[in-house]
Amino acid sequence: MAIMAVQQTIVQSGGAVTASLGDASAAIAGSITFQLEGVTGTYTPQATIGGTYVTVAVVNMDTPGTFVTTITASGIYRVDMFGLRTFRLSHPGGATGSATLSYQPTLG
Repeated sequence: MAIMAVQQTIVQSGGAVTASLGDASAAIAGSITFQLEGVTGTYTPQATIGGTYVTVAVVNMDTPGTFVTTITASGIYRVDMFGLRTFRLSHPGGATGSATLSYQPTLG
């Protein structure tokens, strides 16, 4: 089964914005590797098991073994979805422009 990569543009117009990357109920039960380019400001990785979203650590693949809870630079990151229902990136606002988000789930 081929797993298709997804690419989307996140438009930052000064307000808060979120980008959903995965829902385990849609068979994403392994990990999600994503690349974020054109980062302005701070993105926060967040996940939930069905309730309130909380900040989670993701692996910075540019420096393997380094976990981060905020993303302030373009790069490649990975989140393990085991035990999580949904994952998203959140930006509080205050920035303008756009960032490009590319991601691909790895089924486990």
